[in-house]
Amino acid sequence: MAPDAAREAKPQAAQYRLRVTNKFGIPVSTVPGQVPCNLSIPAATPRDTQADLAAIQQCLRDQDPETLFRHLRDRLPDMDYDALRWLVDRWARETAEKAPALGIDALTMAIDRRYPTGDKKRGSVHCILRGGLEQIFQRQPLGGEERAGTHVRITWQSRERLRAPRSGETSS
Repeated sequence: MAPDAAREAKPQAAQYRLRVTNKFGIPVSTVPGQVPCNLSIPAATPRDTQADLAAIQQCLRDQDPETLFRHLRDRLPDMDYDALRWLVDRWARETAEKAPALGIDALTMAIDRRYPTGDKKRGSVHCILRGGLEQIFQRQPLGGEERAGTHVRITWQSRERLRAPRSGETSS
């Protein structure tokens, strides 16, 4: 076969259209214009953190997780990923030892509720929020450790040290 004939005999690249459906056959699509967060790149510190710091301090003073959730919900559409990552990281660091329940409640509200995310993919936002929860959980003492705290972390390795609550402790 001549070289020109072999080139002509190659099949042309096929045009494919990807169609994604849920289990009922209803098309599933992503919101156009939304971008994922590249979590492999370290977050840069935002220039202006005053409003976020004020919201964190207000929430800590009032012991009200709803305050931080509202701040996040209202600011999220205009935030970039660096600002969101900074806010969640700062929130986790501020509450991990002093008020873990407050930190957990605020981040859980932000994961469980629906609100506009602007140009950010909801999955990326949830990944950042879950990372904040993980930071709080990692700073809790393991079961059986004598360190004071309101929460105890149980891992597969520390499960044998699980015990009933002592006087003044609760299991909820």
